[in-house]
Amino acid sequence: LCLVSHSKNSSMSNHTPAAKRDYYKPGKEDSLKQGLMMWETAEWTADSIKAHHQAMLNILREDLQKNV
Repeated sequence: LCLVSHSKNSSMSNHTPAAKRDYYKPGKEDSLKQGLMMWETAEWTADSIKAHHQAMLNILREDLQKNV
């Protein structure tokens, strides 16, 4: 899950993740999270989704520990 603009969400809603990645140019993502999802994951499988989930949790935990 990542945040995108309303217009991009509407225009890309029926496309596969691969088609969405092909549509966007590197550096033209709506958010850093979207860039991570598109450029660091070649294919969304159950294992890659779990790995991405764990990586995002680790980032959040590390940031929280720095700011405590």
